[in-house]
Amino acid sequence: MGHVLLDNRHGLVANGCVTAGTGTAEAEVATAMLTARALPGSTVGADNGYDAARYVDQIRALELNPHIARKRPYSVIDVRTTCHPGYRVSQRKRKLVEQVFRWMKTVGGLWKLRHRGGALVDWNVTFAAVAYNLVRLRTLVATCPRRRAAVVPDRSPFGIAYHTQALSAIRSDEYENAHRAAFFSHLLGAVP
Repeated sequence: MGHVLLDNRHGLVANGCVTAGTGTAEAEVATAMLTARALPGSTVGADNGYDAARYVDQIRALELNPHIARKRPYSVIDVRTTCHPGYRVSQRKRKLVEQVFRWMKTVGGLWKLRHRGGALVDWNVTFAAVAYNLVRLRTLVATCPRRRAAVVPDRSPFGIAYHTQALSAIRSDEYENAHRAAFFSHLLGAVP
């Protein structure tokens, strides 16, 4: 069973692992990943399968705010938590984890695994999560608004001339292709 821990703001995978499917594996792994990565005061969004007293108590013991979907009519999450606007935002962001798993299964090749064994499957999930983050970062950078141009002094031997220089790097096709080739050759261990 695959598990991922997401950043709610950008939808990037912060941690992931694979465990054997047991009845309590999801809550145990979620607590372990949050213990290792989450900062006190952070919020934790989850679906109503995590709405159990034991899990919510563990989350609160880590000084985290549980924004877990409520089970009806018996829920551990009370009105003090659900009345805040941040709770509604967390509930809308819960769909990001489903997007990650959908991408990993369709594009990442995890629909039908070619490998067996915990270590190899864990490696496949980790590799797919890293690939997803790269694709997601590309999308986030493409939608990021350009920064304003700034006036930068040009120190030339003929005096000081001012010109505008964009704060974001100028990206030409040749520049991108050269860096892309260098990145992939480094990634694959080939000598450029």
